[in-house]
Amino acid sequence: MSALFGRVQGEVPPGAYELNRVGPVPLYRQIARILRERIARGELVEDDALPSVPELVKWFGVAKKTAVKALRVLRQEDVAYLARGCGTFVGRWYPGRPLPRTRHPHRMTLYRMIADEVVENIREGSYLPHEALPSEIRMMRTHQVSRSTVRRAVGFLRHLGWVYTVPQIGSFPVDEEAWP
Repeated sequence: MSALFGRVQGEVPPGAYELNRVGPVPLYRQIARILRERIARGELVEDDALPSVPELVKWFGVAKKTAVKALRVLRQEDVAYLARGCGTFVGRWYPGRPLPRTRHPHRMTLYRMIADEVVENIREGSYLPHEALPSEIRMMRTHQVSRSTVRRAVGFLRHLGWVYTVPQIGSFPVDEEAWP
């Protein structure tokens, strides 16, 4: 659901926001203005999530680059801030301030979903301590993701303390006593 437009499926009604595609104002600036107006009216408040790039592309019928530029303008104006892996949010983020939770807690990044699945398999005993996890290629095929996504998932698990990696050999679950 999009908080921005208040629709259950995150869709904008046809004709809800028409962009002037022939005028002198670039499309990305028009989108930024629309979002800024919603914030000014209080429809979006501090730490509310702004629409994602794919949502803006779909809703306004613009290129991905145009949507990215619209959100960048809002960040440059300190109207919004970027929380990497979470999205763009209303308000200014500064070091020491906790990042907001994502607008869609059920929508995790792919590497986090893979990591969560691996943790479940470790807990259930499908992946035994000191026995290699499936190879990168197998995980890529199983989850239909890129090698970098698999590597990010394993790196995240390593960071959390669920697995350790032996270079050129593989990654292995830690003993149950060492689980985080």
